[in-house]
Amino acid sequence: MLYHYSRTTMSTTQKESSIHKVKIQQTYWGKDTMEEKMMEMGAVRTGKVVEEVEYYDTDLYDLAVNGSWLSKTGKQWQLIIDKVKATTLEVHSPLKKTKQVNIVDPQISPDLPGSKATRTQDIQKKTNLNGNTDPETSRNLITCYELVQEKEIIACLSQILHIDAELDNINIGNFLGMTGIQKYTSVSNVTRETFQLRDIYTVVIKADGVSTKKSVVISLDVDIDVVTQGFQWIERLANELDLQVQNV
Repeated sequence: MLYHYSRTTMSTTQKESSIHKVKIQQTYWGKDTMEEKMMEMGAVRTGKVVEEVEYYDTDLYDLAVNGSWLSKTGKQWQLIIDKVKATTLEVHSPLKKTKQVNIVDPQISPDLPGSKATRTQDIQKKTNLNGNTDPETSRNLITCYELVQEKEIIACLSQILHIDAELDNINIGNFLGMTGIQKYTSVSNVTRETFQLRDIYTVVIKADGVSTKKSVVISLDVDIDVVTQGFQWIERLANELDLQVQNV
């Protein structure tokens, strides 16, 4: 009985102590040099998320020849269409917001198949295909369009490959088999890394392809009566890493 009472008392004390702790965090933009600086400070990597992207085409790379790139991340399909090619197709799907993606393009690869050669495309959000670009995204960028709905991808691919068949009830797997489209390579991208620094900071670095910069979240558990000081500590670390505050 005494042993059981001691354990209960300890648990209650720990619970009461945790009530007075709060988690605070701040979000920044980071530079390519920040990870090197963190490791010099003694940071320890505690987690990593890797995203596998598969790229698809025919044996003759008919999609790439026609300015189109088909990929799959997890269960999500994505079709990128060059702006010039897109204007010749009847695409009725809403197009996603502007972002940067890395495309493994067999047409610029020195050794096929399985090349790791990549090129960056800019995907412009549009509700029509009139070829116009926003001033912010027209600075020497290759403008492309993105489709993510499987039915729209199938419809668009059928136009690119001149497939004249009933496609209403076909799924994308069967369509790819019917047209000879298959995976030609895959690329692994690190999308999230977590570090512990100086025993108190948790630093999460995220890269999603939307920006050439990396998003950095610094968090810290502090006593509730020193929250203001805790934010000062976070700001001090951010300055050491040369980070820029995000307005979120």
